[in-house]
Amino acid sequence: MTRLARSLKRRVAIQRLARVATSDGGATMEYQTEAMVWSGVTPLGPGKLAAGVQADEKATHRFTMRFGLAVTTDHFLLLEGATARRFRVRGIANQAEAGEALVIEAEEIALDGEA
Repeated sequence: MTRLARSLKRRVAIQRLARVATSDGGATMEYQTEAMVWSGVTPLGPGKLAAGVQADEKATHRFTMRFGLAVTTDHFLLLEGATARRFRVRGIANQAEAGEALVIEAEEIALDGEA
């Protein structure tokens, strides 16, 4: 087992907001899961909170995943656990340009996506 594999201990859903038709002919926006992956998660430090929600656009957490996932800044991450938490992807990097780990900086947002 590699060092990277040992650090991927949390289940994360990679999600995208999608427009979904409703039965009354309208549409609604819903989070759709594109992949479930193992990830390492590290808090980056406190940010400004307003009503329990991140108030500025500063990354609050760093996620580390296996390289090769198609993640963009249009994605959201749902961290599973006793209490689910949602994050907006703010930046993505190929760790050490080695093609082994994808490092994502993300901002915690309200679970319903309203920040």
